[in-house]
Amino acid sequence: MLVIGVMSKFTPLPKVASVQEVQRNYRGLFDGVKKSDRPLVLLRNNEPDVIIISPALWDEMCHLVQKKEELEVERLIHDHVKTQLRNQPHLRQSLKNYLKH
Repeated sequence: MLVIGVMSKFTPLPKVASVQEVQRNYRGLFDGVKKSDRPLVLLRNNEPDVIIISPALWDEMCHLVQKKEELEVERLIHDHVKTQLRNQPHLRQSLKNYLKH
């Protein structure tokens, strides 16, 4: 559900179909997913069972996850360096000297 708010192409409300509907009209439902980039939630016993998304939407989601992971690594490095500089004043001075040149 969190992904819904993040996806630029994502339609907020996914299409919902029963497993029986898929058995009767899978080609039409699957073509609709590819054309609209709108996910299809398959229900079994009125409960979500499977979510089908288009390859384009999958690629976009993977890109967003990768970007989030990269930003998290950058944040961790920044926090580590900041802590090291705060706890070791000689490193802070060495960095200042280095940046002057």
